[in-house]
Amino acid sequence: MALKKDSPDLQTCKKHIVVLANPLLNSSYKYLILIKREEFTEIEAGGIFEQADARGFSMRYCPYIQEKNFIEISSFRDISNYVREIKRIQGIDISPTTDDKPLFYDLSPYAPGFLYAMCIVTLVLSVITVLSTKRRIPFRISASFILLGAGFMLIEVSLTQKFLFFLGLPITTFSIILVSLLTGSGIGGLYVYKIKNPTRWLPIFSGIICLMILGLFFFLSTAFLKGFGLNNFEKSALSFIALFNLGIFMGMPFPIIIREAGKIIPAYLGFMWGANGLMSIFGSSLSIIITKSWGIKYSLLPAFLIYFVVMISSIKLKTQE
Repeated sequence: MALKKDSPDLQTCKKHIVVLANPLLNSSYKYLILIKREEFTEIEAGGIFEQADARGFSMRYCPYIQEKNFIEISSFRDISNYVREIKRIQGIDISPTTDDKPLFYDLSPYAPGFLYAMCIVTLVLSVITVLSTKRRIPFRISASFILLGAGFMLIEVSLTQKFLFFLGLPITTFSIILVSLLTGSGIGGLYVYKIKNPTRWLPIFSGIICLMILGLFFFLSTAFLKGFGLNNFEKSALSFIALFNLGIFMGMPFPIIIREAGKIIPAYLGFMWGANGLMSIFGSSLSIIITKSWGIKYSLLPAFLIYFVVMISSIKLKTQE
């Protein structure tokens, strides 16, 4: 399955793979699988056989030497069915890891249960908060207020995981993500207070964020491939500039909505701040669940939906104004 994009059929794929049995019987990892982008040559296969035999590994599959399949599979569909059966019967996920689903060390088919619990609890508490203030704060304002907390964290967490592959070091990635997004958000929020009638601009700001999210979803991986040859400073600088501009627009909707809520009843802003914080936890947990289930970049889709809803709500809010 890992070679499906590069190999036309399963018979060709078999020339790219070597499977060795682990000599450590108590290990959780029973097999060592070697995958090569080009086909293994007979000389390479012979060298692998000699090295494996010297280290106690037993050859289970190797082109030219041991080509009898220990699991008979004739097509890619058979492989997919086999992976699904293993997941259903034994409760483990043996599907190949990719850059978008990099959790090679985690064979569990689902995200940990406590993440689902956190999503449910924080969502319920946030909804209760919104409903309890419904008579005092318009629903469109309170709903947008808490949705922005989830949307911001969905983007931040997914980009942190995604940029880790591009920048390499976790400390570098965390530093650039946090500094660029938070600094940009602060400047964006400051700029909003210099705009006359900022509510009229809220649909535009939210729409720009939606377009940026779609750009990240469709083109970020391609941009990474083109930029892998750059040195660390160039990678860091380009990442900071891109995320800083995104942060500027992400920092604009929140203070606008705070201002509108403060005009109506400032005494309840504390409740809305609390609900926004709860939804930040919801967004972080949901991002990890989506990453485990479908892949990192798919965490951007609910973020896009959130900012799209905020954009539509702000259009109606602007109309009412």
